[in-house]
Amino acid sequence: MFALKGELGDNRDNARKRVWEDSTYTQLAPKTMQKDIEKYRFVQKACGNVIYVSEYDRMHFKIPLRGQRNRASADVPDKKTREDSIKRARRQIFSIVEGNFNNYKLPVFCTLSYEKNILEIGDAVSDFRLFLRKYSRDIFGRENALRYIAVAERQEKRGAKSGDAGTVHFHFVLFNLPVAVVQSDISITAKRKILSAKKKKETGRGWTFEEFLELPQQYFTSLDIWGLGFSDMRLLDKTLNGKPIERVGAYVAKYLGKDNIHRFGRWNYLASRSLLRPEVSFSELSPDVRGDIMEVQTIETMGRKLKITKFVL
Repeated sequence: MFALKGELGDNRDNARKRVWEDSTYTQLAPKTMQKDIEKYRFVQKACGNVIYVSEYDRMHFKIPLRGQRNRASADVPDKKTREDSIKRARRQIFSIVEGNFNNYKLPVFCTLSYEKNILEIGDAVSDFRLFLRKYSRDIFGRENALRYIAVAERQEKRGAKSGDAGTVHFHFVLFNLPVAVVQSDISITAKRKILSAKKKKETGRGWTFEEFLELPQQYFTSLDIWGLGFSDMRLLDKTLNGKPIERVGAYVAKYLGKDNIHRFGRWNYLASRSLLRPEVSFSELSPDVRGDIMEVQTIETMGRKLKITKFVL
């Protein structure tokens, strides 16, 4: 599972700490640095009521990096830097979604697309941020009330037809929409899909955006305040489109494609500050976690066996 494999054990993926798996390093390190070296065999990653405990088959060592990271290459990262950045972002998305999922009644998975072919990511992100502010005012009466996590993606199939990189669209989870809004929008979305299927059967194609705008008001959801293309909302409740989702966080994180580097300025994803973030701790002894064991997985990463246990409090 990409969201866990190598978690916190790969020194390329840890920006603040360098992991040293060879214990002889403790003897080779300068004396001024030896006092900072920490030993650990267990890594605990907690977010909300979900805790992952990773147990390595041998002791690990870590030491703080000296100096500052070179940010000069952040604007034009090389291939390895991009890959590492995406891996870190996927794990973070996984943890945030998993940790916040059970704290809200009806989280929903949403998609916003463009009618026009929008290739400039900066313009698309500006549109999306404006939508979030407008939508928050529309639902809650004030800005910055939404709790969400979002990724941007290009429509490669559409791009292949038009001979370009593909227009931008957005996938995001809304955690705190009022139940009445969710129930109404999900019901309208279902009716809209039935109408769309009927049109495809009769004409062999779906709506154009202009035809969509001519539908009766009863077929519009709250998301249609977007106004620049189609919108979609689906319940995110361990199933999606009738198919089971083993891990909700992994389902959302997969939409962060390998080329989605720095879509939101310096960030690979966008998340509201009010969401819980994972907290990571290291220890030599097994942490005392008083929760229900939901899953146990053993994997091999970088030649080391790793046992990962998922607890829910």
